[in-house]
Amino acid sequence: MELILYRTLDNANVINKVLTDPVTVNITLKNDVNIINPEIVLSGDFRGYNYAHIPELNRFYFIESFEQINLRFGKLFMSCDVLETYK
Repeated sequence: MELILYRTLDNANVINKVLTDPVTVNITLKNDVNIINPEIVLSGDFRGYNYAHIPELNRFYFIESFEQINLRFGKLFMSCDVLETYK
């Protein structure tokens, strides 16, 4: 499954956000993942990104924060962008 990370300068209440600098990362979601507020562990440092899209779930997400777990892995804390997802 793909996770596409973006940067955006638009406010949370904007529909059709301007998304820049896409980076596609392959992920595997566990069965018990919360699709409204997922926490996803990735290999790499993605601190500069503040928006994401998971096409297979057809959902858009705000990246609320990034936590570096160790030198190799970091965790994204995300919340669903309801306006963009259900527009």
